[in-house]
Amino acid sequence: MARGRGKLTPQDKLDMQEFSRRLNNLLSERNCTQAELARQTKIPPSTLTGYVKGTSLPVPGNVQKIADFFGLLKSDIDPRFSSSIKPITSSPDAKK
Repeated sequence: MARGRGKLTPQDKLDMQEFSRRLNNLLSERNCTQAELARQTKIPPSTLTGYVKGTSLPVPGNVQKIADFFGLLKSDIDPRFSSSIKPITSSPDAKK
């Protein structure tokens, strides 16, 4: 939940679902338990449960801890850190 942070936006809800999906996939692929992830990252098990169930979004520091544990970038597991900026390319018509 968003305790004290106001209402969740539709984007927040989508981000929670996507983070949960990615985290569950990583745990499964790496044959890792939530308990092991909690021990190694020092993130409370109850907090990780919220991430796994898709009921809460991690703070940036916890995203970094999880990314470091799996040897990934934050943007690999949390859609909020993905760059949505597209590179500008010149079109053939631009030089007319």
